[in-house]
Amino acid sequence: MNDTGYLLPRIGTIVTPYDRMEDIPRQSSLAADVLGRAEVFPEYAQGLLTLEECSKVWLIFVFDLAKPVELITTSREDARVRGIFATRSPRRPSRLGMSAVEVVSVSEGVVVFQGVDMRNGSPLLDIKPCFEC
Repeated sequence: MNDTGYLLPRIGTIVTPYDRMEDIPRQSSLAADVLGRAEVFPEYAQGLLTLEECSKVWLIFVFDLAKPVELITTSREDARVRGIFATRSPRRPSRLGMSAVEVVSVSEGVVVFQGVDMRNGSPLLDIKPCFEC
């Protein structure tokens, strides 16, 4: 059985001030005041109903420009050699990114959030409430 054939629908696009990978903070708490937008495609916008009641959400997105896959990497934080699953590196086999962000507003298919640690134009796959953040 081949486990590489999963198809996940893109529900929107993430808009941020970071166009270059090297400018992106390694986690959202390091850019707590930086604003971004999750622009949800019109066919999925109804799914945002009552999302403004959540103070934090998880944005699940794709590291679409991260290449190549690295199973062993050097941590940017402490220069320690680590396995990819012990880091936040985008060079993961699945290319999935996940960030807990603060919801600022929700309106007309757009979620404005604080805590940007993703590249401008990143494909958005899902949004989930973050109850324990």
